[in-house]
This record gives sequence, C-alpha cells and structure tokens, in this order.
Amino acid sequence: MIASGLLLLLAAPLPGLETAAGREQARLCLAEAGEAGIAACRRALEMGLKPARAAVVNGVLATKLAAAGRWDEAASTLEAWCSLAPADAEPRRRLADVLLYGLGRAEQAASRLQEAVRLAPDDAATQGALGVALASAGRYAEALEAFDAALRLDASFFDLRPAARAVSEAARERKPWPGPARSPAQPSR
Repeated sequence: MIASGLLLLLAAPLPGLETAAGREQARLCLAEAGEAGIAACRRALEMGLKPARAAVVNGVLATKLAAAGRWDEAASTLEAWCSLAPADAEPRRRLADVLLYGLGRAEQAASRLQEAVRLAPDDAATQGALGVALASAGRYAEALEAFDAALRLDASFFDLRPAARAVSEAARERKPWPGPARSPAQPSR
C-alpha cells in the first residue's frame, strides 16, 4: 500500500516542471473544440506545465467551460489561474465576468475586480467593470466612484460601452439596471 502511494507520488510531475506530454496536451487544448478541448486542457494541467503555460491553459479551459455553460467549473479554473499569476489583473477580471454574468454573484465579482484595480489602477476597463459589478450589488455610490475613475483614465470610456453608460446612469438614480421592462408602446428616455 505504501509502495503504490510512493509510486504515484513519484510519477506525478513536480510543480513548475513541464513534460513533453503536457506540452502536447496544451497544443491539443488550443486546437480542439468542445469536450475534446476541455479534456486536453485538463490533461495538460495534470501532466505538468511551466507556470506561464499553465496560466494560458487555465484561461483557455475557463473559456471553453464558460462556452459550455459550466460556470462553476470555469470559476474554479480561473481561481487556479489567479493563484498562478498573483500579480496579474487579467485572471481576476475574467473571474469577475464569470462570477457576475455566469453565476450572478455581484459581491464576489466586485471583490475580484477590486483586486484587479489594485494590480492595474490605470486600466479604465477594469475600473468600469468594477462600476458595473458594484452597481449590480446595489452599491451605487461606490459604483459611481469607479465609473468616474474610468472616465478620468479614458474620457471616451462610455463611447463604445452603451450598457456600461446605462448602468452608470441607473446608478446615479440609485436604480438597478436593467430597469423595469418597457412595453413597445412606452417611449424610452
């Protein structure tokens, strides 16, 4: 019993060491769609990859899982990426998207975006995403601060983001967005 456990431990890749089999599975992870791609991504991570490659594979795996509507698995995968890249805002932004839009967890999304803002304070898109998450959580004053920060960093922030503009306008009125549905006969504001 002890000998078989020791063999399994010795057969497992050491953290940070990359195997040729892991690299091949990472290639398949990128190339394959659907369940085959998901399986290849998981095998690549199990077989051993350097941290930078493992971070990329985690990102690809999370995208594939989200596309399949497997939001909890996507969130777990992005949490792993956050651990692999403690100074990188990108996995936190992507995790926040999954938490907010896939799982409806606005407070958790806001928390992850606050981490991302600490890591990338000059990124208007991250500030704006934080504004959306905070507004979704009903934290309107904080949401407006985040939207104002996004506009200070990029005066054209709302130009290509009409939904973010609508969230900001609703937050100024302390209302959730989207607001109540209107019938076609009701004029929009």
